[in-house]
Amino acid sequence: MKKFTIILLVIVFILPISACSNKNTAKNSNEQNPKIEMKSLISKNNKNWKSKVKSTKVEYTQSAESLYPLIPKNLEDFKTLDSTVIEGTILNLEEMYGAKNTATTKATIQVNEIISGKEKVQGQIIHVIFRGGFTSVKDLYDGFADKARANGATFDPESSEKVYIEYQDDPMPEIGSKIITGINPNRSDGFNDIYDKYLLANGLGGKDSYSVSVPEYNIWIKAPNADKFIINNPELNKMKGADSENSLAQQLNQLTVKFNSKYNK
Repeated sequence: MKKFTIILLVIVFILPISACSNKNTAKNSNEQNPKIEMKSLISKNNKNWKSKVKSTKVEYTQSAESLYPLIPKNLEDFKTLDSTVIEGTILNLEEMYGAKNTATTKATIQVNEIISGKEKVQGQIIHVIFRGGFTSVKDLYDGFADKARANGATFDPESSEKVYIEYQDDPMPEIGSKIITGINPNRSDGFNDIYDKYLLANGLGGKDSYSVSVPEYNIWIKAPNADKFIINNPELNKMKGADSENSLAQQLNQLTVKFNSKYNK
């Protein structure tokens, strides 16, 4: 009888412990699965985007000169220039259609942290328009075909051939990169019907749609295999040394140091 009682007690104590163990295992598995799935999705999106770019002719261009007062040289400037400054992860890049004389790309970004601002997007997925990306030669030279021919163009400015536009001072970030940037709501609220239709045609225009002001001076990127954030402007990065005569490069470098000390996790 004693043997039976002891064995029964052991079974009674083991079962709850085993059940707790299974619950903990299931909980850990549920917490890890979304992260694994997200990593897999980012890898797939990155592979698909790179494959499209590789198979397309790349045209390089340069930003028009920005107004110096609009360049954020410190955190205070962001409050004037942008409604919100975020740190996030680029989950995907998608081709946009219908733009004339330019190319734009829809970036899907997971907001990890609000650095400053009023937009309530903490932890949310938002869409931000990046400059550059895919377009057709015809759309790129829309309204300027005759001028292109007059200037001796060696291509057909009315061709439907697809090209990829890359800004040398604002290159397209890699999918999976961490990003720090200022954002503003990307809606005309009825003031520009053409722009509103363009946004809607590309699945934008809602409350989750944003734009970046002076992106050549307003985006910091930490690439997937990088160890720190850098400003997404290769030309400025060449001049970031303390002995640089370029005061703007120095100021932006100081801001970069601040971002890395606080948000490089």
